[in-house]
Formats: sequence, structure tokens, C-alpha cells
Amino acid sequence: MKRLLATAVLSASLLSASAVANTIIEDKFSKLFPFEIMAIEDSPVSGVKQIVTPKGIYYATEDGEHFIQGQIYDFGEGFKNYTSERFKPIKANALEVLADDMVVYKAENEKRVISVFTDVTCGYCGRLHQSIPELNELGITVRYIAYPRSGTSGSGYAVNRDVWCADDKKAAFDAAFARQPVPTAVCDNKIDKMYKAGDMFNVRGTPLIVADNLQTITGAQPPSQIAKTIGLSE
Repeated sequence: MKRLLATAVLSASLLSASAVANTIIEDKFSKLFPFEIMAIEDSPVSGVKQIVTPKGIYYATEDGEHFIQGQIYDFGEGFKNYTSERFKPIKANALEVLADDMVVYKAENEKRVISVFTDVTCGYCGRLHQSIPELNELGITVRYIAYPRSGTSGSGYAVNRDVWCADDKKAAFDAAFARQPVPTAVCDNKIDKMYKAGDMFNVRGTPLIVADNLQTITGAQPPSQIAKTIGLSE
């Protein structure tokens, strides 16, 4: 009985110490970084906490005195990237939440799905858009996510908004990429939410392609190269 009581007291003490460490780290991190803390939890390294945010995974010592920006790897078999693995489900969930807001060009014989952060004012995005029939023929479904390069305001944002709010979004995409006028339209377009998701994938330019295994491809690659990169062809 005494041993059980001692174990319970020790466990409670450890939990309390962990909670205190989390509070200290949250307070310091929040003062320095203006983005959401999703969780503060134990990391794979003893004495180090991991701070989970939409911008990525960060680390701090349990005493809150040292902040670490980087990635943690396992020296064991496979050289596993713990940081990347922890962030994967957050990225996957971000895409899942956006699924109903995407504009989808579905392949009849779907083999893989790519989600594309796109901007209808982007020339390279227009080049990729022209490849959709060939991508579909290869069995690749294309899902568009709005990512105005100018941000969530201004003329660039307005053009993307008009496309996302159009009654016929695919016709609006064709028109916008052909530099033809798209009627002004306003709706609950979710572009702000899509733009925020782009931060999780470190979008620095469009198009950015995200495969269904979260592999990323930068730029308007030829359909055959996209298929090869995601493992559909040799």
C-alpha cells in the first residue's frame, strides 16, 4: 500500500511539474510569436518540450530558458525525422478540413490525388492548369486551394475571390487563367482559411503541389514528371 501511495504521489508530482513547465513555455512563447499554440508536449528528447503550432514544431527546455528551432532525428535505423512525423497529421487534417472548399478536377480512373495551392493571377499556375486533362488521363485528380500571392486583401485577392464565388468555378478558372474578365462575386469563400493552411506547407510561391502522401512538388512541372515524382510511372 505504501509503495502504491508513493508511486501515486510521484506521478502527481511529475504531472504538476510538467504542467508548470508548459505554463512557463507558453507564456514566453506567446510573447515572442504571434501564432497559435496547438499543444505543448513531451518531445523525443528528455528535458525538452515540443511546441506544436500551425507554423511548425518548435522546442524549448523544460525550464523555459532555452528555445530551439530545428528538427529532431533518430540516429537509429532509417534516420527517422521525429519533427516531420509529428507535423504530418496536422497537415493532413488541414487539407481534410478544406476538402469541401476545394475546386476538384476528378480523374475517372483515379489513382492518386494532388492538392494544388494556386493563384489565378500566377502565370505558372495557368501553365499547370492547362495540364489538367493530361493529369486526369494519368489517373491524377487535381484539387485546387486558393493561395493569393498578394495575401488576403487587394486586387489579387479580389480576382481569386471572384473565381471561388462564381456559379461555374471551372469556367471562371479557365477565364481567369486566360486573362479574361471574371464577374465580380462575393461569398463565404473560405480563402482566408485556405491561405492560412498554406503556411503549414511553407508556401513560398505558386503553384505548390501536395500529393496525397503529403509529398510536395514546387512549380508547374510537366504531367509526366508529376506522375513520376509521386510514383505513378518510371
